[in-house]
Amino acid sequence: MIQPDDLVLAISRSGETEEIKMLALLTRHLGNTLVSMTARQDCTLAHHADFHFLTPFEREADPNELAPTTSTTL
Repeated sequence: MIQPDDLVLAISRSGETEEIKMLALLTRHLGNTLVSMTARQDCTLAHHADFHFLTPFEREADPNELAPTTSTTL
Protein backbone atom coordinates (compact mmCIF):
# COMPACT_ATOMS: atom_id res chain seq x y z
CA MET A 1 0.00 0.00 0.00
CA ILE A 2 1.25 3.44 -0.90
CA GLN A 3 1.71 5.72 2.09
CA PRO A 4 1.69 9.55 1.91
CA ASP A 5 5.48 9.96 2.11
CA ASP A 6 6.35 7.09 -0.26
CA LEU A 7 8.27 7.59 -3.46
CA VAL A 8 6.96 5.27 -6.19
CA LEU A 9 9.39 3.72 -8.69
CA ALA A 10 7.52 2.27 -11.67
CA ILE A 11 9.47 0.18 -14.20
CA SER A 12 7.85 -0.78 -17.48
CA ARG A 13 9.07 -1.52 -20.99
CA SER A 14 6.17 0.15 -22.80
CA GLY A 15 4.72 2.34 -20.07
CA GLU A 16 1.29 1.60 -21.54
CA THR A 17 -0.16 -1.46 -19.78
CA GLU A 18 -3.48 -0.93 -18.06
CA GLU A 19 -2.00 -1.78 -14.65
CA ILE A 20 0.87 0.69 -14.95
CA LYS A 21 -1.41 3.46 -16.24
CA MET A 22 -3.73 2.93 -13.26
CA LEU A 23 -0.77 2.98 -10.86
CA ALA A 24 0.48 6.24 -12.40
CA LEU A 25 -2.93 7.88 -12.07
CA LEU A 26 -3.35 6.66 -8.50
CA THR A 27 0.12 7.87 -7.54
CA ARG A 28 -0.56 11.32 -9.02
CA HIS A 29 -3.96 11.47 -7.29
CA LEU A 30 -2.41 10.66 -3.91
CA GLY A 31 0.30 13.30 -4.42
CA ASN A 32 3.26 10.92 -4.21
CA THR A 33 6.45 11.41 -6.18
CA LEU A 34 6.54 9.12 -9.20
CA VAL A 35 9.80 8.01 -10.81
CA SER A 36 9.53 5.96 -13.99
CA MET A 37 11.86 3.84 -16.12
CA THR A 38 10.69 2.90 -19.60
CA ALA A 39 12.09 2.08 -23.03
CA ARG A 40 9.89 4.81 -24.53
CA GLN A 41 9.91 8.54 -23.87
CA ASP A 42 6.46 9.11 -25.36
CA CYS A 43 4.34 6.90 -23.10
CA THR A 44 1.65 7.45 -20.49
CA LEU A 45 3.89 6.48 -17.59
CA ALA A 46 6.64 8.91 -18.60
CA HIS A 47 4.12 11.74 -18.99
CA HIS A 48 2.74 11.22 -15.47
CA ALA A 49 6.14 10.84 -13.80
CA ASP A 50 7.94 13.54 -11.85
CA PHE A 51 11.24 12.03 -12.99
CA HIS A 52 11.76 9.70 -15.93
CA PHE A 53 14.72 7.49 -16.87
CA LEU A 54 14.78 6.47 -20.52
CA THR A 55 16.26 2.98 -21.03
CA PRO A 56 15.91 2.24 -24.75
CA PHE A 57 17.12 -0.99 -26.30
CA GLU A 58 16.89 -2.75 -29.65
CA ARG A 59 15.63 -6.20 -28.68
CA GLU A 60 15.49 -8.77 -25.91
CA ALA A 61 18.33 -11.31 -25.70
CA ASP A 62 15.82 -14.15 -26.00
CA PRO A 63 15.68 -15.21 -29.70
CA ASN A 64 11.87 -15.12 -29.64
CA GLU A 65 11.80 -11.80 -27.74
CA LEU A 66 9.39 -13.28 -25.21
CA ALA A 67 11.51 -13.33 -22.07
CA PRO A 68 12.24 -9.89 -20.61
CA THR A 69 16.02 -10.26 -20.51
CA THR A 70 17.58 -7.03 -21.79
CA SER A 71 14.78 -4.84 -20.48
CA THR A 72 14.98 -6.21 -16.93
CA THR A 73 18.77 -5.89 -16.89
CA LEU A 74 18.50 -2.23 -17.86
